[in-house]
Amino acid sequence: MLSKLTSLEVLDVSSNSLLSLSTSGNDVNYSFLRLSAVRFSGCSVRQFSNFFQSSQLEVLDLSNNMISGGISRWEAEGWEGLQYLDLSHNFLTALEQYPGNNLDYLNLHSNLLQGPILSTCLNPQIPILKELEVFIISKNKLIGNTPSSICNLSSLGVLDLSEINLSGIIPDCLGNLNHLQLLDLQMNNFIGKIPNSFVNKQLTHIVLNDNQLDVLVPPSLANSTSLKLLNLGNKKLKG
Repeated sequence: MLSKLTSLEVLDVSSNSLLSLSTSGNDVNYSFLRLSAVRFSGCSVRQFSNFFQSSQLEVLDLSNNMISGGISRWEAEGWEGLQYLDLSHNFLTALEQYPGNNLDYLNLHSNLLQGPILSTCLNPQIPILKELEVFIISKNKLIGNTPSSICNLSSLGVLDLSEINLSGIIPDCLGNLNHLQLLDLQMNNFIGKIPNSFVNKQLTHIVLNDNQLDVLVPPSLANSTSLKLLNLGNKKLKG
């Protein structure tokens, strides 16, 4: 049906729950040389199809589907030009490699990613996405401490690590990310101090509720003039 639309640049078939894509060897070999944006949100997609592999693709939304397993090196190699990738609300369990090298938006919210965060999504073997501006990996089944290597994502404006069972202390370097505006660490198991560095002039939203922080609220945070939202609910706080 689509094979003759060779000039297609944007394709949005979201919220078609009866739509699915075959991934067998009998797939139609679509060739859309101009296709830059594809949105298949809520379409009963179960696997990554050849259909989604194009070096011209910049926007790919596969949220609210039934994709399981992980992102393999083979699949990632087909997304060199990808800038926006939404895989939220699927059943992904592993991340072998980040898709492409130019991502500025990556949403992995509400999947089944498991294991230590360092080996799952911040693996030193996976090249750091220095252009990433939005990183959402909330509501997964990760464990472990938050590695300081996350602070190498120097372009981050939004970082959501909520509800992924993280523990240990909050890395002080997070407050040194010059572009960070929203930091969501709620519903984890963080202990220790709220970093003094959280007076970043760009940081407007800090969400830390439902952790195990049991320290004084730093005066520097109380005197911040940039904060618009500060959630410290349901924790042991002094000061």
